[in-house]
Amino acid sequence: MPKPNFLLCIDTETTGLDPFKHDLLDLSYAYVNPSSGQQAGKIRKIHFPLSTGWTLNADPKALEVNGYDTNYV
Repeated sequence: MPKPNFLLCIDTETTGLDPFKHDLLDLSYAYVNPSSGQQAGKIRKIHFPLSTGWTLNADPKALEVNGYDTNYV
């Protein structure tokens, strides 16, 4: 029986939509079997170090959507 192909699902959290101004907070990913819709393995999460003063450029609406606040480190 052939092995199923998997989909890679990616989610990012940022401090806004402008890649030249806003920071990437974290990236999560998981593999999903498209035939069954079942997740294969754990959800992996990578946190990125933030620049000093990252809150100065953070879009308040983005922080509202992703649930982070200015105390996130």
